[in-house]
Amino acid sequence: MTDASLVESLVRKIELAFPTHPVPEPAEIYTEDDEAESYLPEVAARTWPELRFENDLEASARLGFMRSRSFAYYLPAYLKTAIIVSECPGVIHALQQYLYPPTSVFDRKLTGFPSGEGAHSGFDERVESLTTEQKHIVACVFKFLEMKADGEGVLQLGFLPSFKEAVDKYWHKYVNQDRS
Repeated sequence: MTDASLVESLVRKIELAFPTHPVPEPAEIYTEDDEAESYLPEVAARTWPELRFENDLEASARLGFMRSRSFAYYLPAYLKTAIIVSECPGVIHALQQYLYPPTSVFDRKLTGFPSGEGAHSGFDERVESLTTEQKHIVACVFKFLEMKADGEGVLQLGFLPSFKEAVDKYWHKYVNQDRS
């Protein structure tokens, strides 16, 4: 399978696995935080396919402040952008930061993040909000990004774990999962 056909196949899987409706209500999208409120106009009343990343550097923060249901709803926009756009550091950062499993108690207690407990503190809640099929899609996108990083070099931010590490530590169980 060529890269183009693999991208097309992944995009189609994302579109099938993640419904576009119902769109989360504005009050349900973000945690109660002043910075989070500034992102609301960019997201409110938009379906995930309508979400754009004009200011890519804010993409990570935008996803990080979302409540778990909204995270699951808007996640496919990030997955799709990551496989289609070659340079999207904010989107890559968001996927690496918020979908990398915690490896220790320390990971769950880092400070300075919206929840006050660290980027990894909401991992379980975020993942629980995804269906098995959606978890499979995340795993497949991570495998694709891992392959691209080895080949053409998808941007991976060095201070965050690689997609390979995320797959090895958690997402591997969803790569070849029978979803029937």
